[in-house]
Amino acid sequence: MSNTFAIDFEWLERFTPDEAERVTFADIKITVGGVVITELEDVNAKTIRPAARLSAYAMALWLLGNWWRIVREPERGLSESWEMSHRLGAIGQRFLWPDLSFNSDGSALLVRMNATPPSSRQMVRYLNGVCEVVSLAAFEATVLSFVDAVIGRLHSMSCKTSLLQDLRENIVEERSNPLSVQW
Repeated sequence: MSNTFAIDFEWLERFTPDEAERVTFADIKITVGGVVITELEDVNAKTIRPAARLSAYAMALWLLGNWWRIVREPERGLSESWEMSHRLGAIGQRFLWPDLSFNSDGSALLVRMNATPPSSRQMVRYLNGVCEVVSLAAFEATVLSFVDAVIGRLHSMSCKTSLLQDLRENIVEERSNPLSVQW
């Protein structure tokens, strides 16, 4: 089992009326088992880069909003409900997210990334696919660290949003309660 799951990022400038999105727009690089799964070809710019330009706030909200389903729920026949809570692309928000999914068996997480087909007409084409097993502890630590950085960024930019902070506090509280974890 691979224990490597990393989310690295650099804040970028973005002009949008949504304050939280504006201050948390970032180059986000996700690495699984040593493979940079966010490596992409930008067709317009004619470049290949290791990070995708995405909303860190939207990603953090989605990760926490689907926390228990991601870390505890096994694949159940690929229903729409399962897809929306286990596939990063469900975030939407006018961004082209990688085709990344998380599938738990309760003790480890199967992280699967599908590369964008070469025949795709999308302006951003993700180049690397991967199917790796990651420990839940490594995944949880990485996600919570990423969320903490997003919360820190929001605070440092005086952005008044408490939803992400509230979700984070709820997850910490639930994780410390054995009955919640068992449920």
